[in-house]
Amino acid sequence: MWLNGSVPTRTVNQKQGRQVNGLLTRLLAQLLERDCRLCHEHVPSGEALCPQCRNALPWLSAGCSRCADPRAPACECGHCQRYPPAFDRVVAGFEYRDEVASLIRRFKHGGDLSAGRVLADALAEQCPTDLPPTLVPVPLDRRRLRERGFNQAIEIARRLPGGIASGLVVRGGSHQPQSLLAAHQRRRNIRHAFRLATDQVPTRLTIVDDVVTTGATVRELARILARAGAREIMVCALARA
Repeated sequence: MWLNGSVPTRTVNQKQGRQVNGLLTRLLAQLLERDCRLCHEHVPSGEALCPQCRNALPWLSAGCSRCADPRAPACECGHCQRYPPAFDRVVAGFEYRDEVASLIRRFKHGGDLSAGRVLADALAEQCPTDLPPTLVPVPLDRRRLRERGFNQAIEIARRLPGGIASGLVVRGGSHQPQSLLAAHQRRRNIRHAFRLATDQVPTRLTIVDDVVTTGATVRELARILARAGAREIMVCALARA
């Protein structure tokens, strides 16, 4: 009991201090968001990139009609013809190079979620209207999720149209990071890395990832989803290497 109606001044001050700090943090974030994420020039409120930087990004304009490999012609590439993937099509916003590669590294390895949102919002603008509505972010294993603190594929999926089914598939075991391996090692490393957490698999799905490089990860995930009953599988990624 507090005597004479006295108030725990220190507790009130601490609470007010936290509220003020929270307000200042939000105001600072709003001010920073008015600078272009690449050149730091002033941009209108609500914009993340200035028009010059946005136009200079390496947008993916052509590639394999199935896996979106930018080195292939607009028809289906030879690799997809010889080894047809279980997915129907890859939709990627950009080629993985230059400023896009820098933004993705800041997002994925530096914890800069706003850098990921810039690219994810651009990807959302390019998503086809018939995009399968169930979004399946590529899962991380527990160790990597603990180290990073977030799953970049889930953060991307939050900016896309549709509902997120993040618990549909889990990643088991401890595998080497795909980025450290050659193409043939990636295929072996990712084999049997995923398992279904439920028997109820929607027939129309969209796999979400940050970068499609060799395609080994999304091929393996699409394979187990197709075996479980998925009939239409698309892939959405920020960039294609």
